[in-house]
Amino acid sequence: MTGDYAELLTLIGKAVATTTKGDHVLALKRFSWFSIEFGLIQEADETKVFGAGILSSTGEIPYSLLSAEVTRRPFVTDVVINTDYDPSHMQDHLFIAPSLPFLRRELEGLVRRFGIPGLGSGPETMNSHDEDRCDWDVNLATPPKRPSGKIRVRLENRGRSRPLPVSDPTAE
Repeated sequence: MTGDYAELLTLIGKAVATTTKGDHVLALKRFSWFSIEFGLIQEADETKVFGAGILSSTGEIPYSLLSAEVTRRPFVTDVVINTDYDPSHMQDHLFIAPSLPFLRRELEGLVRRFGIPGLGSGPETMNSHDEDRCDWDVNLATPPKRPSGKIRVRLENRGRSRPLPVSDPTAE
């Protein structure tokens, strides 16, 4: 699993570094947050933690798996990339992926959809692990609004870490 995890992290990083569109960066950031940082994974009828943000906190581990305050939903990319989060408190919205190969395929599909060159565009990037594919039943009464235009980012230091300056890749 560690090789798959590292590969997913690398692909997300390359995609973010390659795109120049702010809405794509935001979507990839959310994909990353709800997968490699605060992701849950289904394994043999059991939900397990695999996100680094959860694993790095002894409080987040039981909270993410056992708390009634946490909403756990299937990982549906369009829902994930339109879900905001607040890193200053314990996460109360989490998504469950069926496998790491599933997340890779979803990321590759997102990269293709965004038209990011050089990533996820050829058959060599695809894994054909159909047994890892899950068909989730999802009904969205009203699809989430897609982000558009410029992104404004406000970083606050709440005693957790020192904010770093972030430049807008779309600014000229």
